[in-house]
Amino acid sequence: MTTIKVVLVKLSKYAVDGYVERFKAGYMSNATLYHITGLTPKYINSVKVITNTIDEYVWDELDYLDLLRPDPDLSCITLLALVGIQSHQFHRALDLAAFAHSNGINHCIIGGPHSMTCDTTQFQNRGVSFSLAEAEVV
Repeated sequence: MTTIKVVLVKLSKYAVDGYVERFKAGYMSNATLYHITGLTPKYINSVKVITNTIDEYVWDELDYLDLLRPDPDLSCITLLALVGIQSHQFHRALDLAAFAHSNGINHCIIGGPHSMTCDTTQFQNRGVSFSLAEAEVV
């Protein structure tokens, strides 16, 4: 392994019509992605860490889903981190984790208020980890 690819995603939610809700104007960006990126090391035991950030609320193209597939050019491991997940975003988080897992990404973590305050035992041992504390202390 020569590289670790970390994909940080601040998820949107499903709208009433079933589509992912997105905004293009009048939106104040969420600081969670920048904060977690700042906490992510650039190297782990001399292995380079590449960080990608996606804010689904303002990302209007689906090309970011390509990050949730193994990279054939790199001998790397991919970690999908779904950050700041609130209860109204939890279904979207599970769907995106399942999508990544079906594409060969075996390392996914869901963090945020939902996983810290709600019972997630029914989802254990299904290929998703849950952060039960703030990122600064994990």
